[in-house]
Amino acid sequence: MKKETYTCQHVFIQLIKEKDVEYDKITFPACATEIARKIIKQNDREHFIVLCLDGSNHVVCVNTVHVGTVSSVNINLREVLKPVILSNSCSIIVVHNHPSGDPAPSDNDHRITEKIQEACKLFDIPLLDHVILGDDNKFYSFKDEGLLQ
Repeated sequence: MKKETYTCQHVFIQLIKEKDVEYDKITFPACATEIARKIIKQNDREHFIVLCLDGSNHVVCVNTVHVGTVSSVNINLREVLKPVILSNSCSIIVVHNHPSGDPAPSDNDHRITEKIQEACKLFDIPLLDHVILGDDNKFYSFKDEGLLQ
């Protein structure tokens, strides 16, 4: 019987920095909103970003995971966790905006938060918060509402 052989590539994966930006230590959800608002700004579409933190809650990496439509954003869990693992982060905060201005979470926001939290647990990476940005410095924090363990 002839043995089948396959080839595979040995690869080197590295995180490529776009630029260095200084951020304050995140001590409460409002700190995360300040950082996220600088990145997302006023947009007419939903943006979903991941703030990757070190053991002291300093931001070591920020990544825009997806840009969606005016009322939704599709999230792939692999894309959420990829920058976290590549940057060797200790924990994360995810943030997205609601262009409508109302930061109240949708049913889908609740579902995706649960999925992200479950995925993070598999890698022992705490999901510290999921923050939704609205207008006029309004925001919704899943942590503040007691919805994250």
